[in-house]
Amino acid sequence: MSGVRSEPLVNGERAKASRPPVATGHQLLAIVLWLLGCVTTYQVVAILLDGRAWPTLLAATFLTQVILTALESPTLRGRPNPISLIVLLLDALINAGGVYVLLDGRAEQLPMVQMAADVAGASGGLSPAALAGIALLLGFILAAAPEAVWRWKA
Repeated sequence: MSGVRSEPLVNGERAKASRPPVATGHQLLAIVLWLLGCVTTYQVVAILLDGRAWPTLLAATFLTQVILTALESPTLRGRPNPISLIVLLLDALINAGGVYVLLDGRAEQLPMVQMAADVAGASGGLSPAALAGIALLLGFILAAAPEAVWRWKA
C-alpha cells in the first residue's frame, strides 16, 4: 500500500467531510424543557403504576412522554388535526397536574406570588383557582415549548 487515500468525488470535486451535528444552545434548552415535562408526567405514571419498581416507572414515563410528543407534533408544526389537538391538551393537563402538586403549599413562598397577592390585596395567599390557573398556564408551556424552542434559529 502506498498510503494514498482514495475519496469519492462529487461533481468532479472532493466531497467535504461530514461532521456529526452539534446541538445548539436552543436545542439543549429544549431538551431540558422536555425533561421537565417528564418530571410532571412521572407524577401521573407513578400513581397509575403504583407499587412498580422505579426503573419501570422511569421507562413508562419516558415512553409516555415520547408518545405524547410525537402525537402532538402536527399541531405544534402548524398542521393541527383532532387527535394532535386532544393529545396536546392532555399533555398540558398532565403537566398542569404535576405543576400543581409541586406548587401546592409552596407557591405562597415564591416572591412573585407574594407580590401578586400584595397587589391584589389577598392576605391569605393564592386561592386554589388561581393556583390551578398558574399550573394550567405552566402545563401548556411545558407541553408546547420544547418543540418550539428546538426549532429556534440562532
